[in-house]
Amino acid sequence: MTQPTFVINYLDDLTLKYTNRFGGKTLGLSKLIAVGAAVPKGIAITATTDLPDIWPQDVKTQLEHMVQYIFEQGQLIVRSSSLVEDGTQHSFAGLFETIPGVTNLTKLWNAIADCIASGSSKRVLSYSGVHKALPVGILIQQQIAPKVAGVCFTQDPTGQDYGLIIEAVAGLGEALVSGHTNPQRWRIYISGLDQYEVIEETSHNESLLGLAQLQGLAKKAWDLATALGYPLDLEWAIDDNEKLWWLQARPITTGHLPPKWRIERACNEVDDGPVTLWSNMNVRETMPDPYCPLTWDIWRSCIIPQIVSDLCGVPVNANIIQHLLPIDLVQGRVYFNVNGLLAMPLVGRLFRYTMEGIDKQALMVVNDLTNRGILQLRSLPGWNFSMMLRMVPANILAATRLLSVMQPRKSRHLLKQIANRIKSRPPVQQLTDSELITEIRLPEHPIAIPLLRGLQMEVVALLVWMLTDRAFAKWPQAQRLITSGIPGNPTTEISLNIDLLIEAARPLKKIFQNYEPGQEQELLQTLKQIPESQAWYAKLQTFLKQYGHRGPKEFDLITPRWHDDPSMIIALVKSGLDIPSEMSATHRMASLNRERTDAITAAITQAPWWQRPWLKFLAHALTLYMPLREAPKHEYLHVFARMRQAALELGHRLTKRGILTSASQVFMLKLDELSGLNDIAAVTENTHQPLAHINIQELITKRNQQLADFTTHKAPDFLRSDGIPIILPKVSSQEEPGVLHGLGISDGIVTGQVKILTEADPNALMPGEILVVKFADPGWTPLFPRAAAIIVEVGGLMCHAAVVARELGIPAVFGVAGVTEKLQTGQTVQVNALTGKINVRRENASS
Repeated sequence: MTQPTFVINYLDDLTLKYTNRFGGKTLGLSKLIAVGAAVPKGIAITATTDLPDIWPQDVKTQLEHMVQYIFEQGQLIVRSSSLVEDGTQHSFAGLFETIPGVTNLTKLWNAIADCIASGSSKRVLSYSGVHKALPVGILIQQQIAPKVAGVCFTQDPTGQDYGLIIEAVAGLGEALVSGHTNPQRWRIYISGLDQYEVIEETSHNESLLGLAQLQGLAKKAWDLATALGYPLDLEWAIDDNEKLWWLQARPITTGHLPPKWRIERACNEVDDGPVTLWSNMNVRETMPDPYCPLTWDIWRSCIIPQIVSDLCGVPVNANIIQHLLPIDLVQGRVYFNVNGLLAMPLVGRLFRYTMEGIDKQALMVVNDLTNRGILQLRSLPGWNFSMMLRMVPANILAATRLLSVMQPRKSRHLLKQIANRIKSRPPVQQLTDSELITEIRLPEHPIAIPLLRGLQMEVVALLVWMLTDRAFAKWPQAQRLITSGIPGNPTTEISLNIDLLIEAARPLKKIFQNYEPGQEQELLQTLKQIPESQAWYAKLQTFLKQYGHRGPKEFDLITPRWHDDPSMIIALVKSGLDIPSEMSATHRMASLNRERTDAITAAITQAPWWQRPWLKFLAHALTLYMPLREAPKHEYLHVFARMRQAALELGHRLTKRGILTSASQVFMLKLDELSGLNDIAAVTENTHQPLAHINIQELITKRNQQLADFTTHKAPDFLRSDGIPIILPKVSSQEEPGVLHGLGISDGIVTGQVKILTEADPNALMPGEILVVKFADPGWTPLFPRAAAIIVEVGGLMCHAAVVARELGIPAVFGVAGVTEKLQTGQTVQVNALTGKINVRRENASS
């Protein structure tokens, strides 16, 4: 049967199977009505290109009769409803006409004509890509007089996260959708506790919507999207009677799915409660990049269980040990599982105290989520009073170990002795395959465990610093210099020993100048061969013997150490030959030590007589304990260097056997898989087949691709398992135009040009430039002496790089969020390391 040219029907009487003839807007509202949504009364007319002056008279009469009941409600709004708008492919948002304020039949017919004519407008034809008029349906509705109106996206179309977005303006929403006003905006989430969480994205003096209204609107919007089966872009209004009306519904056509972060838990059976919180606080500086599978496997199965065992008094092989592990892998990077960390007896309390000095922002996040009941302690299976009693001896033993640090010089000497025993172990080339596997698991060996326990000394050093810092609070100059110029830190000593190499190389300056940046290996071969440089080359070998196990990204086995590739050291020496000796780190340290001594002496002299012994004791104690902030890690890295040597030796052997294509592929396999390559009995992470029955190269290729993806896509520094973003609290004062804020690490005000680096490349940093980086692990610190100042995106007062910057007296500001994106190389900035402010020069702001 032939359908009539025009069909006119009341909106709430439409049959859904015929609504496609009435256009996308009508179709969307009909679907909302069908699932019980409140939609203003209305009349729908099928789509046409014919203007109303040629419509049949009976159609006009019918419409004028039907529309009277809507006129009785007040003004009307006439809306276009094209066949092509508000669909799943194209929205045509705002391109067709909408005419509000219709009060009589004359205005009604004019409005209908304008809506139909919009189907042939230039903007519509350009958007659609066709060259003929598009049929337009007509939707005539009661016009709501809202006190507030807006839009709602049940899924973020930009793909930022899984939040629902609400935007609101006072009065009619047309100003909002037309882009003529700035709305108030909120993001709303359903938490792991099945509660609504609202995040305000715009600042305003008075909110247009209360918390209950936002939560109610969000719930109804989510219910509508669930009922219809797809995410919605909705328009809504609330009238003077607080009634919520839905004015439009279209599928979200430009949506991008939010990122899904890959989480690899150290133990999958843990009970963290409804919400797990992960954070890379205090590890993002030293472990900034994704770990290769072998490194993570060693951390998870060898290192962390031993640390937990020592702290909690639980045997390494006890079942509960896995539930106490406070480290997980997020996008390939090491993150603290904060639920697990806080659940560790005594450690959780100590963590909160020490974070006051390490990362105040992280402490604020943890306290906020704890106070709101979102962050809960991990439930430990079988945890009971008897187990707590068994912990007492362990804690006494741990305290005894810490008491040994009461003799810091002796402790450092002991650390060096153990490290020397590790360095003197048999060459890896002499070991059997099974012995190499054992050597890769060196952290479990009795010889390495004391070094691991030595890392607890870092906590003591931190506590002594916090105590001393507070004691000198009344004397700002002494407080600022309290850790400057202190000798003995092995990471700082790297820079001092590079100074010695530079001075020894000055007679060889012409030889160094013959080579361009990037030719460090060729230069090294020359220095190794010619007679006049033999004494210098011997000094280099002495340096590498002492510090060659260090380097950037040194906690990942896959990364070469300086003794593997000393190019960075050669480049530092070469560029250092152009710097006068009086500008060296050695001279800077000596000067700072004098300034520190003078400032402390002045403070003690000014202090009340009864405080002087205490201040004098603390100042002296700090000179003894501050090196312990770095010394345990410096010595323990010998274990990592040894594990790397053993892994590479095994990789070479497997390459000769045709199993691997290069020795470095060994780092893409896990411990049990390496064992399986020797006895063909391992099981992979994705299949229960013996390793001999799968393609090793396919597995390695897959993991390389995954590692590349992890490198490109980094998770936030704080991550909740329910997907709700963490809004970081501001530690600094209010924002100022042209000023970036961070945490002042050391004293000084410097103006200079920015140099942004992503790799620790000495050839890229000129003396006097301001070094700007995302992170600065200790492997970066040899670059510090040539920088006029240092700006880092992450880090706190007592992170490793901050300690070195302060000891060297280099003005530094850490924790400047997004600074590598907000600044550009070549910009001139002023760094005030006392206030933590970075002022961008005005001539840069316009560019």
